[in-house]
This record gives sequence, structure tokens and C-alpha cells, in this order.
Amino acid sequence: MIGKRLSRNFSAYRKRADQMEKVYRDDILMRIDETVELSYSLHNLMIGEQNQNAPFMVAIAGQIVDHLDEIHHNLLLYTADEILDIIPPLDALRAWWSNYTESEFYDHRLSDHIEHQFPRNISIIETGVRTLPYIATL
Repeated sequence: MIGKRLSRNFSAYRKRADQMEKVYRDDILMRIDETVELSYSLHNLMIGEQNQNAPFMVAIAGQIVDHLDEIHHNLLLYTADEILDIIPPLDALRAWWSNYTESEFYDHRLSDHIEHQFPRNISIIETGVRTLPYIATL
């Protein structure tokens, strides 16, 4: 999880000025789908024995955080006008999930968030991403 994030950051920072970074809308949509699937997995784990599932819950939440960060990074390759309505709900999700390493994060509020707020924000993000051009480059 941390290794994946460090690898992604290292490759992003070592790009030379003459290298172009590009992202495809379909890749962002695929990452959104994976994030939704992870949220379902986490929600299912919350139903079981919490003490036994705690390490798995933190690992899955960490993957969700990584996915949200990756989606955010990829969206920044588009123009500001194109992502204006997508970034606020994405930032709200990123802020909420940023406390995933705290034990208090895994209380009843997480279940409520996964059932209500998360799907609303993800739906807004996905709808906005579907309107983006097929490819963006920087």
C-alpha cells in the first residue's frame, strides 16, 4: 500500500520536462469502479467480527485512500474548467478518508458514510468524469 504510493510519487517526480504525462478517461472510470468495490468489501467486513477483521479493514481503507489520491492526481491533468464540479466531492471524500489509520474511524459513522455519503459523492464524480475528453495530457 505505502510502497505503491511511493512508487507512484517517485515516477511522477522523476519525469523530465520533455516527458508528457497522459491519462485516459476510461482509466479514471475503472479506478472509480475499483474504489466502489473496495467500499463494498470494507462494508462487508464491518458486519463481521471487528477484532478479527481490523487489519483487513485498515488495508482496504488504505487502498481506497490510494485510489482517491490517484483519481485526484489524474483529474489534475485536465483543465480547471473541465474538473471544476468534480474536485469538491472528491476532496470531501479524500478529507473524510484521511483518518483511516485511527481506530475511531471504524465506528458506526463509517458504515453510515459508506451507505449514504460515499455513493452520492462517487456518483457526482463518476458523472463528471464521463463528460471529460477521452484523453488529457500534461
